[in-house]
Amino acid sequence: MKTKSFLSLIPVLALLGTPAHADQVVFDNGDRLSGTIISMRDAKTLYFRSNIAGDMRIGWDKVVELYDADLNMISIPEAPPPVVNTLTGINGTNESQNVQTWTQTTTRAQAESGEAIMPSPSISAETAETENAAFQWSGRTNLGGQLDDGNSESKTVTFDADIQARNKKNRFKFGGKANWEEDNGEETENDQMVFASYDRFLNDKYFIGGKLQFEKDKFEDLDLRSRIGLYNGYQFFERDDLNLQIKGGAEYIHEKFKNDNNESDIATSWGLDYDQKFFDNTFQLFHKHGLSVPVDATDAFLFDSQSGVRVPVGKHLTGTAQIDFDWDNDPAEGVGEDDTSYSLKLGYEW
Repeated sequence: MKTKSFLSLIPVLALLGTPAHADQVVFDNGDRLSGTIISMRDAKTLYFRSNIAGDMRIGWDKVVELYDADLNMISIPEAPPPVVNTLTGINGTNESQNVQTWTQTTTRAQAESGEAIMPSPSISAETAETENAAFQWSGRTNLGGQLDDGNSESKTVTFDADIQARNKKNRFKFGGKANWEEDNGEETENDQMVFASYDRFLNDKYFIGGKLQFEKDKFEDLDLRSRIGLYNGYQFFERDDLNLQIKGGAEYIHEKFKNDNNESDIATSWGLDYDQKFFDNTFQLFHKHGLSVPVDATDAFLFDSQSGVRVPVGKHLTGTAQIDFDWDNDPAEGVGEDDTSYSLKLGYEW
């Protein structure tokens, strides 16, 4: 079993980002959206910038609660009473109809020509999200390391990144990680992994998707492991303070080892991804794992996981304590089955 300890270094990039807290809208169906209130002056419409759907126009009749970034409840404007809109009919008679928050007198000539001005209905949250389906970008990158110079000399560097582009129906993710370690002039760790995935949401909760992942590990004699998979999933929560999803499917795995031994398998796959903020973002717990079980050799399964805690240390900056645990139940000859690492990292979020 491998065990490493990393000391925080510096953030990787200085990118523009969004604040950790956000305004929130609670709809009459119980759904919530996080973002920024743009304007509340319109008697019919709340103008809101969603973290997921971009700029939106939401009818006040769909809103039951409204909170600012500090979770203080904001008073919702009362809807004005219905008023009578008098239309001059084509036959010369007056016709009255109730129209909420709208007053308009239409002449007979306008009615005959089809130019009568009618009230515009409020736009629901769902319609607004569809019409404003701009991608919202978010991500996190971390860097950690250690340098010891004394009775023993060791150097360690670890890096990871996770980037997401999201709108109502689509979600793209890509990123990777790399670890390197040297002890008394001898390299003891050298591994890298990159991935990309796409999810298509069939409704607010269910999604289907596909992924690509490539990894190599010098000290597991792994030249390249390629994974291509399809899956379906369920998004229990997707909020600023809580995210939880599961997914399952099938994937093709091809492994090329240094001894020129190649292995290929069709496997079933399972994954879970969870994170949650506590005590007004005082800290965040996270856990993510994946399991792949070959159909024709179930004892040759692969398991990987990342668990830990993040703590805000500045604007967009986080400190992370993380445990990575990987298990290969059918490793190359002379290589251990498990690989555990402990790390302390400094990260940047946007």
